[in-house]
Amino acid sequence: MILNGGTEAQPFNLFVSNRNATDGTSTGVVGSSVHSSQWRAIHYDSLDGESFVACGEVSLSFFRNDEGLRAGSCIRLFHLESSSWLGFNGKARDSPGGLVTLQYSDDSDQEDSTKKALSSDSLWEVEHVSVYEGGQIKWRETITLRHLLTGRYLAVAHQQSPRATTRSGAATRLSSHICAQAIAQQQPQVFRFMPTAIADEE
Repeated sequence: MILNGGTEAQPFNLFVSNRNATDGTSTGVVGSSVHSSQWRAIHYDSLDGESFVACGEVSLSFFRNDEGLRAGSCIRLFHLESSSWLGFNGKARDSPGGLVTLQYSDDSDQEDSTKKALSSDSLWEVEHVSVYEGGQIKWRETITLRHLLTGRYLAVAHQQSPRATTRSGAATRLSSHICAQAIAQQQPQVFRFMPTAIADEE
């Protein structure tokens, strides 16, 4: 599925960039109007001990029942291309807008891989736009994603990030560019689960 957000006038998709985030160390998770990344929502209770095979990779059998995804469900968002989890460091709860990053699983260490996959930093609660509304979540329905550990909401915000640019000659100046980074903030922002296969529509 694709995680779509924004408004009808300015839609975007949650995209894993090939560049670093503004912290300089983690991979950038950004809002893109052109590119999209494939995600899989995995129910929290579907990751048991049998989900991990000997090589340390997570079995991606998506837990499906007749009811589907419901408001209040706890999920993990798995990025298919990089085999990593979308997470927010719970220790950064005091910062006004902390970066949401990918948590990679190390294939060489199965125990470390299991800890990262089961970390509470990657748990998100699916909510309807009205938090008091329950029931089933349908494709393309507006939802919010609340980080379970900190209570913050997944959002994409434009932040200024310093960058050095070189002009012709020896003159170098410091400029800034606008970057739509994925963050966790106090105010909710709406997203939609968009299907990428015809079978998903059912």
